[in-house]
Amino acid sequence: MFDNGDAPPSWLKAQAISVKEPLTIYQAWNVALSLVATPLAMNLNLDDRLAPDAVQMLESEVIKNRAAAAGGDWKICYSQAETDRVEPCYPAHRLPYVTDWPPKPGTLTRLGSGTGNRGTLGPATMWRMETHIGMPRFPWRLAEGTLLRANADLAWWRLLKGNPNFKVLPVPMVIGNYHSHPEDQAEFRYANERDLLADAGVSLL
Repeated sequence: MFDNGDAPPSWLKAQAISVKEPLTIYQAWNVALSLVATPLAMNLNLDDRLAPDAVQMLESEVIKNRAAAAGGDWKICYSQAETDRVEPCYPAHRLPYVTDWPPKPGTLTRLGSGTGNRGTLGPATMWRMETHIGMPRFPWRLAEGTLLRANADLAWWRLLKGNPNFKVLPVPMVIGNYHSHPEDQAEFRYANERDLLADAGVSLL
């Protein structure tokens, strides 16, 4: 998904979309979702890295548990080089969980998303496309029109968890490496957005 007139590089041998206008990350996700033809979809930040078997493992968990969505745990890394050094999925208990957020650089810890410690499903989740029946878009703006910049995934999990017909599954396996660099991350630049989700609510369209 390329925006602001950017063109896919010549080496990219995959389906790609280019949009002339600049988009927020969640607007871009919605454009991409419009072309999904598989029963499952998944998101991933550009600076995080999935384990080589993460997609297969999450797909198996979603199907086996008849879940609407699933997410795993993540090793916290502090440089792109460290983040790039992935390994196959492994049990979350192999890494300690530290409550501080963001953790101090160099701290050996995991996100806690796979064990219910952090209140998040993690930076990359897998969900069934059928969950969009009645909720046709991934949240991208508040009900009053303000564009979401950092917490639309949180809004999406809340919508799924609020539906009694949907099972949302945290998986206690480390499925990848998360690059922690709070000085550059939208989560910390738009820290008040979580409050706005509760006050204004999100638009389903």
